Amino acid sequence: ISLNNFKPGIDEPAVANILPDILDDIKNFVTTQLQMRQQRDDYQELLEIALIFLGGIPTGGLKFRKQRAIHRARFMSWLIYALKIYIFRDAGFQMTDFEVCGLTDFCVFGVSAYIKSWFISPLPTAAPANDLRLIKLLASSRKPASLCALKKICGQLWYLSEELVSPAFFIQMLMLF
Repeated sequence: ISLNNFKPGIDEPAVANILPDILDDIKNFVTTQLQMRQQRDDYQELLEIALIFLGGIPTGGLKFRKQRAIHRARFMSWLIYALKIYIFRDAGFQMTDFEVCGLTDFCVFGVSAYIKSWFISPLPTAAPANDLRLIKLLASSRKPASLCALKKICGQLWYLSEELVSPAFFIQMLMLF
């Protein structure tokens, strides 16, 4: 595969039609996160490859790292390699239309819903508001990946009691300003 033979995901009409409302928000978030020091190399790689998928170019230039191990517990590594496959989809990968459609859904879900939630999640004070924002985003989408994620996250909301809901709304209001 030639590393110069890549196409950003946003160049595809299937992706461009899904992301127009939130594209600038995601790009700004990813760019802001790239300016911060990341704890791990795979965090940095995910942000860079997501920015390339969205049609941007990281400040350090284009670099594609070698494939590393994919662990079952690491959804992030699955997303990294799915984005790479999608970016290099015309560089020699033989995929059926069904596979391309599924890969498109997975990449769009990862970029639009997963990345922001993943990078905000270490902040314990923002967890309830972050989870409510993610649930709202997942509920508004009717894609199969979003519905499966919504079902899974709703089973993990044991910590949202009546006492913690009001601070979550307060934090959400602070995040708007």
